[in-house]
Amino acid sequence: PGQTRIAMLLKVMIEEGMNFDEIVEKATAFISTMKTLFVLEDLSNLVKNGRISKAAGIVGSMLSLRPIMGEDGHGNIVCLEKARGTHKALARLVEIIGEYTKDKAHHSLVMVLSYCNCVDRAMALKKDILDNCAAFKEVVVVPTSGISTVYANNGGIVIAF
Repeated sequence: PGQTRIAMLLKVMIEEGMNFDEIVEKATAFISTMKTLFVLEDLSNLVKNGRISKAAGIVGSMLSLRPIMGEDGHGNIVCLEKARGTHKALARLVEIIGEYTKDKAHHSLVMVLSYCNCVDRAMALKKDILDNCAAFKEVVVVPTSGISTVYANNGGIVIAF
């Protein structure tokens, strides 16, 4: 979703007739403040890539823990919070998004939300975001593809804005 969001921004700037240097400057500024967050249904990829231990993955799966993941501002993926169950994790994700965007102008932001084999979950999340986060004028929903599908696994949700 991050790459999709950047491509959408570039398209708008090109259509507005901005010159190359303006586009680079504005795109670089946007990228430096862009947020990417995700909630995974399955912890196996976090175990496989060493982000959590095998024991933590087993316990987390048994307890239905769902990490809410993001980046630390330096390109590293970190666990922001954990919730029990996907429903609670997604509800908390909406709250986190609201916290990040509370000072943004009404209907000033666009989000890209990608999902892996859970279109109903994605559409419900889109509604929750639009209902609870006034800064968003649009949430574009897209299925994951390529390598994103491998990392998100079935049920995974990734957002970028």
